[in-house]
Amino acid sequence: MVKDKFSLKSMKKSNTELILSIILKNQPISRANISKMTKLSRAAVSSIVQNLLDEGFISEIGVDREQTGTGRKGILLEGNHNFVTVGFDINSNLDRLICLDINGNVVEKAQFTRKNVDFIEEIRDSLKMFFSSSKLKGKNIKSVGIAFPGFVSEKENIIAITPYLRNENNFSALKELENTFGIPFRFENKAKLMTIAEKNYGYGKDSKNMLFINIAVGIGSGLFIDGKMYKGSSNLSGEIGHFKIMDEDGDECVCGSRGCLETVLSSWGLVKRYNKFAVSKIEGQYRSDVVVERALEGDETAVRVIEEAGHYLGFVLANISNVLNLDLIVIGGSNPVRNCDIFKQKLVKDFDRYSLGVIRREVEIKFSELGEDIAAIGAAQIGIEFCVERTLKNIVQKEARI
Repeated sequence: MVKDKFSLKSMKKSNTELILSIILKNQPISRANISKMTKLSRAAVSSIVQNLLDEGFISEIGVDREQTGTGRKGILLEGNHNFVTVGFDINSNLDRLICLDINGNVVEKAQFTRKNVDFIEEIRDSLKMFFSSSKLKGKNIKSVGIAFPGFVSEKENIIAITPYLRNENNFSALKELENTFGIPFRFENKAKLMTIAEKNYGYGKDSKNMLFINIAVGIGSGLFIDGKMYKGSSNLSGEIGHFKIMDEDGDECVCGSRGCLETVLSSWGLVKRYNKFAVSKIEGQYRSDVVVERALEGDETAVRVIEEAGHYLGFVLANISNVLNLDLIVIGGSNPVRNCDIFKQKLVKDFDRYSLGVIRREVEIKFSELGEDIAAIGAAQIGIEFCVERTLKNIVQKEARI
């Protein structure tokens, strides 16, 4: 009996998810056409559609004038443009915010210079200014997703310290923010959110097995396997920057170990490697843009350092691809080395060298074109997904009590 009840709940939840997905992908669409596409009865469709209307996910926009026949014309449905979520991307010197409606349209975006105060205070102040935007008037802000450049452990219920922000905190910060604004907040690792954005809006739309690499001040990654985000047992998967590429005589990493990929590929790693061998040093530990500029001007040390970075990333990605049989690898991030042809050519060359031929033929390597808002987009997207998931549970529980 318990098993049957559980099955009915799961079916109701799945059908609700299916109908919402069909509306968002095929809007505007009538209930009758949803019934045809899903093979569900019109009564079942109408019940689920009413729940989605009540929860504000969708809107009715008028009659279906293209409908043929003599019967009453159906009402067309679409995603509710007033249902919006906010994505907040925390950076070392600049915070980016973006607001998406449930259809994935950008409603508003902004950026704020960091004040280097407690990051919860920073988030609160920036959001207050952002919410006052005229474009958000009349919108129903449902949630906020936050891209955090560090460890976010669901299992241990902590937001772990990152070397690139001064303060650490824990998930009690969520309650503080939720009490201030009266809406749910979600924290997630930045690289994972960039991966989600790429999957939904970039090259990953048609990919089932995709690896995304974020090359920035640090190095992170996110992974989709069989169309689902892989998080690991504690949501700490994706630390590709700490893949060991050298013996213990490698450079020291911010993690305390030696010989990590991050020591040759990150912004600080490229500058440190360059200064180790060059006569004319670069000032500013994160100025990898200067390394790239000097390489393009023919500086042999800069070329060698960038080729080294491409070599090791190609080596690491080939071995990961050999294990996982990926169909897509996307390279993104704010580090300008990822757009340097010297780096790209060496990366692809050594990926080809170390990957198995049959696997290499199945995987594409792309360089993300989503731009600087990619992490904020991913953060807004998880806000949408969280709202949908929570609402679906509430709908199923409510109907189980009737």
